Amino acid sequence: MKTEKDMNIEELPLSYAQQRLWFLDQLEESSAIYNLPVGLRVQGKLNIAALEQSLQAIIARHEVLRTNFITVDGETVQIIHAEIAWKLSVVNLQDLPLSKN
Repeated sequence: MKTEKDMNIEELPLSYAQQRLWFLDQLEESSAIYNLPVGLRVQGKLNIAALEQSLQAIIARHEVLRTNFITVDGETVQIIHAEIAWKLSVVNLQDLPLSKN
């Protein structure tokens, strides 16, 4: 497997806004304060392959979704990955009862 150095991924400095978010995240480690939970109810037949393809296209189009922050020699930098390989995880809940009794 290729490493980041093998792929010539450049380490870029953080913007002021990114530095601020990184600092706040370090103060309250593992906080989900910036996560936006969303519930989605899908009715009917779901084309899982099309959904996965759509999400992969969105990730490919937007660098922010392929960016990680790491610390190198005490300095926080961002790494923008050229591509990210992932697979959509699907949990089928259709056999569960609709309500708790």
